[in-house]
Amino acid sequence: MYNYRMCQIADDFLLCACDEAQLTDPDWILERLDSHRSRLQRRGKAMMPQYNHQEQSMQAVVLAGLARGCFDFDYTPTSGDVLKLRLSERWYRFRYEQGWQVDKSTSLTDWRAQMVPALQGTLGSESLQK
Repeated sequence: MYNYRMCQIADDFLLCACDEAQLTDPDWILERLDSHRSRLQRRGKAMMPQYNHQEQSMQAVVLAGLARGCFDFDYTPTSGDVLKLRLSERWYRFRYEQGWQVDKSTSLTDWRAQMVPALQGTLGSESLQK
């Protein structure tokens, strides 16, 4: 188990949908590609994100949860979907491409400008739902 505010998250975590009008500080944001938005053409150098052992372990727990279906609502991922998840005040990105994976894009990746928020919510636990 990992405490999500301290870089930890439970194996039975849930991504709970909320009334977006009442949610001011989401724990997660699901983004979808809007092909009508233009791609940004940026130049420069960006460093690939690097994660320590504890962060990699947490990402493995998240990926396992995404594979089992950790949403508390009906959701079918679409190729290109991005889940932004806040753990310990840091945002992590996961991208769906024939399965969920840690997103390795950077701020210079051109398609990021085409992403728009689709849903957001809070982090919970299946054991809390029972």
